[in-house]
Amino acid sequence: MITKVSLLGITLLSRLAVNIGLFMVLARILSPDVLGKFAYWYSVANLSVLFVDYGFSQSLLRDIGANPKAGQRTLSTALTIKTAAAAIALIVMAFASIFFKFGFFPVLLLIAAITNSFGESAGATLRANGYYSQESIISVCLSGVLLSSIYLLGKMGRFNLLPLAWLIFGFRITMSGTTFLVLKIKLPNYWPYIANISDCKAAIKNGIGYATDVGLTTLSSNLDIVLVKFHLGDAAVSFYQAGQKIVQAASLGAQTLSGVYLPVLANPDSISKHKARLRALLIGAGILFGVAVTMFRDFIVTFLYGTNFSPLAESLPFFSILIFMKFVAAYSGLILTALGRQSRRAMVNAASIIVLIFVFFALPRSLDYSAMIYAQIISVLVVFISYSAIIRAENRHVNKST
Repeated sequence: MITKVSLLGITLLSRLAVNIGLFMVLARILSPDVLGKFAYWYSVANLSVLFVDYGFSQSLLRDIGANPKAGQRTLSTALTIKTAAAAIALIVMAFASIFFKFGFFPVLLLIAAITNSFGESAGATLRANGYYSQESIISVCLSGVLLSSIYLLGKMGRFNLLPLAWLIFGFRITMSGTTFLVLKIKLPNYWPYIANISDCKAAIKNGIGYATDVGLTTLSSNLDIVLVKFHLGDAAVSFYQAGQKIVQAASLGAQTLSGVYLPVLANPDSISKHKARLRALLIGAGILFGVAVTMFRDFIVTFLYGTNFSPLAESLPFFSILIFMKFVAAYSGLILTALGRQSRRAMVNAASIIVLIFVFFALPRSLDYSAMIYAQIISVLVVFISYSAIIRAENRHVNKST
């Protein structure tokens, strides 16, 4: 288990290094307004790909972990659905680009996001079957190439948004293509085919809970950028996004543990054995990261983004609270996923988004981007309380049944 956690952690760390490394370079060579524009369209691309992803990255982990013999059929059905959804998404984006005249840059970011979604499905299949090292090696090597290219372009002074989009697209398509190649080599019996309509219909129906849950989670993690953009402007997006990158880096631990433990917890015989250890790990990691970010906030901001972002250090203690809350909520959310209670998770996440929007606009505009931090903390607190209440209700039901 420790080896799997370490390997998946390396994979996620390399992917996160791309996002943070990219932001670090851009923070030094672009104005806050231009950087905010990039962050905005990047979030729009992530939101637009929700229709394609449909929560398969989560459902494949659980379904293949629970029934490996049906893995090829499960993966093939997912990819068939994603292909049809991707075609629709690209057509809509192409027409939107022509009508609203926002150029090719956002379209290219969407294509990159779609490509990444397909690669995530292949990666989830590998992880569900215990193959962690191959994905880690691919991710580390290609992330290094991308970051080196970004750095060189920045040093040459030839950095603008369209070449940046091409770099991201090249990275995503190479990463996804290599992951599928590893899938072909390691799991030839899983190589996908075009699924029939009845399997696709059943997968769409059964996956509504996952799709809604993952969609709402992604919406809540990207909607904040859109709200800050339209309410406070591009410069505020830059500072808020810089803080969120630190939150994402710290939250890597929760993602790593979730990715490793979900296939294990999907087995009813294993859930009681591992959940206490998982809870202790997540809470402990949340405290550790939160305290570290608060104590070393000035160094972290200067090292990552330069002196232009030094005012961000004043807000990092509140970002630290958000980090801890996300770790604590991650435990309850993972237990619900393992129990197959995706529809209830989806309802909670939908409510949390409403809370987020309400609190953000209710707070004084003079708080600037700090208003969104406070709104995020309250929103995650609502998620944690709700998840915990659902789990307690499930436990009472099980105890009465037995």
